[in-house]
Amino acid sequence: MRCFIGVPVDHHLALELLTHRDKGLQALDGANPRPISARNFHLTLAFLGDLSADVAAAVGESLARVAQNNAAFLQPLTNVCRFPTRQGRYLVAEGGACAALLALKRAVDNELASHKVKADPRPIRPHITLVRSAVAKLAVPDWTMNASVNVSEIVLYESVSGVNAVGAEENEYRVVARHPLRTR
Repeated sequence: MRCFIGVPVDHHLALELLTHRDKGLQALDGANPRPISARNFHLTLAFLGDLSADVAAAVGESLARVAQNNAAFLQPLTNVCRFPTRQGRYLVAEGGACAALLALKRAVDNELASHKVKADPRPIRPHITLVRSAVAKLAVPDWTMNASVNVSEIVLYESVSGVNAVGAEENEYRVVARHPLRTR
């Protein structure tokens, strides 16, 4: 199973992100952009790669401990930009990691280590991918936004190759385990 741990996006934020995605698509005319479906909007906490079903189940169960020990919070999204650099092939909504997100990421990484699953060593850079561009580097200006991800649950997803409604290649993200964070 190709897995990752993420935070889903609620309906209200998804609608706002669609507006930003569509603005980016207009600027990408001719660059063969691949828009991300709203159903796939998420904030990634950890890429896990290929896991056996047993390990995925154990990781999914252990995320309950992480959720019980972390309260829900808001993660700001402050700009739309190219990713991972200013010449990147992705258009994302991003914001600097707040203290609560950094603490949640540490807790997730510690749980992963207890299952001998190696977490990505790079610091977390919270973002939601809006557009992928397979051919040309993105040539769109950055712009600001004022939104937040309601980080109220963590989800273990399985990524399955597929095709979206318009016939373009797009993975389907299936929920393996879902755990709500503590309410304050």
